[in-house]
Amino acid sequence: MTRHVIGDHHFSHLNIIDYTDRPFDSVNEMNTYMLARWEQVVSDDDPVLHMGDVAFTNENKTAEDYLSELPGNPTLLLGNHDDQINPENFRFLCMEQTVIQHYGYRFYCTHRPENVPSDWTEWVIHGHVHNDQPFIDYNNNKINVSVEQVGYTPIPVPIIVKALKNMNSGDVARTITDSPITDFQWYQDYF
Repeated sequence: MTRHVIGDHHFSHLNIIDYTDRPFDSVNEMNTYMLARWEQVVSDDDPVLHMGDVAFTNENKTAEDYLSELPGNPTLLLGNHDDQINPENFRFLCMEQTVIQHYGYRFYCTHRPENVPSDWTEWVIHGHVHNDQPFIDYNNNKINVSVEQVGYTPIPVPIIVKALKNMNSGDVARTITDSPITDFQWYQDYF
């Protein structure tokens, strides 16, 4: 069982393709690709912490529908496009933010990086900013897991920790392909 993190799928959102320069010709192509990437790396018993904005819903499918189709046990950190979700009626656990730990690293997890408390000095995992901020910004202790930055693939938290251990002050990995993750077998198996 491995915890994964990812955010900002925006399933069924046509305008997101142009807005974030996604390499897809249609919503169907985008949805199919992102679903396949998730299914490739996440097992049925894996917890997945989703940083919000699962879907830009339409009449046919909701965020809950998309998450229900996928393997794993998702927890949703509510994003600004998740306003149609009522956490009390949602099939999956929903919250605004949470803190997770892995081998001495603590991560404040939230959709919007600006929602991190001013006194938090450890790492932040967030979404919301898509490709406007780097995947890993070592000096600012931020990890942006918006799909555009992580190859549309849920990233195992242990792999993020390995990458951080291989980085130094001042290092910035614009996307996952610029990070030490590319040196690990996990990356070779899935990319």
